[in-house]
Amino acid sequence: WGRARFVSMMENRPDWCVSRQRIWGVPFPILTCNAPGEPFPDIDVMNKIAEVIEKGGIEAYYLCDVNQLAGDAWKNSEAAKKNPKFGTEGFRCGRDILDVWYDSGVCHAAVQKKREGMGFPADIYLEGSDQHRGWFNTSMLSSMATNGVAPFKALLTHGFVVDGQGRKQSKSLGNVIDPNEVTSKSGAEIIRLWTAYEDYGKDVSCGKDELDRVTETYRRIRNTMRFLLGAVNDFDPAKDKIAYEQMTEIDQWALHELYELTEKVSQAYESYEFYKVYHLLNNFFTVDLSATYLDVLKDRLYTWKPNGNPRRGAQTVLHTITDYVIRMMAPILSFLAEEVYTYVKGDKAESVFLLDFPEAPMQWNNPALSQKFTGLLKARGDVQKVLENLRAQKTIGASLEASVKIKAEGDLIKDLKSFKDLREFLIVSKVEVEMGPYE
Repeated sequence: WGRARFVSMMENRPDWCVSRQRIWGVPFPILTCNAPGEPFPDIDVMNKIAEVIEKGGIEAYYLCDVNQLAGDAWKNSEAAKKNPKFGTEGFRCGRDILDVWYDSGVCHAAVQKKREGMGFPADIYLEGSDQHRGWFNTSMLSSMATNGVAPFKALLTHGFVVDGQGRKQSKSLGNVIDPNEVTSKSGAEIIRLWTAYEDYGKDVSCGKDELDRVTETYRRIRNTMRFLLGAVNDFDPAKDKIAYEQMTEIDQWALHELYELTEKVSQAYESYEFYKVYHLLNNFFTVDLSATYLDVLKDRLYTWKPNGNPRRGAQTVLHTITDYVIRMMAPILSFLAEEVYTYVKGDKAESVFLLDFPEAPMQWNNPALSQKFTGLLKARGDVQKVLENLRAQKTIGASLEASVKIKAEGDLIKDLKSFKDLREFLIVSKVEVEMGPYE
């Protein structure tokens, strides 16, 4: 929507009067003759005025002998040919100043092209949506006129912060959220996470409900990271790592989910869609990890042979997930990512911020396995609902007290029967699979 609005502003904008009648500002570099009071627009004189200001500041322009700046150039000007009196009584400084939007609009010439370490065009211009008719507009016009190209490679616009009811925050309404208070109470991470929580392309709500929701997400992520670190506490990646081919299907499925997460998060960062990063990470922690993978792994982690391949395979995946996730969340949850990184074992850099963004190997990309788990996860969800009802009725306590019979047909029965770890996947003591309408 930002592109369409900007294009509309450019196509429908009126003529731009670049002069202003103000006392303070960048002077309009055009002299005015004392009689008959006409302006003298001469490019050589303009360059002389620019040199005076660059050397001595704006005051030097108003204090200098402007007649020396005018020289004899005015004698052959079009104005002198039309009016014999033009310039005969000398010149004075013009009192108009440039529109302040012109000042900011030509920063591509005054800053980008002159300061060391900066390039042209800029990688990105970032401002509020009100700048479609302001800075963005004047920057585009001035750069196209002088350079023939836009002064930026990408343009990013954001909305404004409103309260939970969509109202502008103001002291009179008593609805202002003080960032310092939020930081003192919940930490700077909550402010950063809230910033990434919603699509900034429109106005963003900030109220108690929004901050509470973000705080809960942060706690969930932090607790999951704590579990991951504990689960790999006795894992040394240099000697305990298990090859992908030796992993169980659910371990390979977890790596497939991590592969997709890495691809989607990378794309979201590249397109500055930080709210997508937030929701992708939140969904991964909540659904893929906490509700599924970690739930299934607990017995394998806690009760199986410590150095056996099944347990080490799970730890290999968990260590990999930790490594990848902290790099993905570092731009948003900077403190948490750095804190977790200090506990990650293996060869590593001094800081998580010195690492490259993760790139998942193609080996992990397994659409067929993902399709298989779509059916398995549905069956698992249906079984959990039945078990939950039995627990509510006091028929069973833990799910391991249950024996499950599943009827299925087609691809589902084939997937259920071929899945070696179905009992562990459903967290029950026994599973029977029979041919028949699904139930």
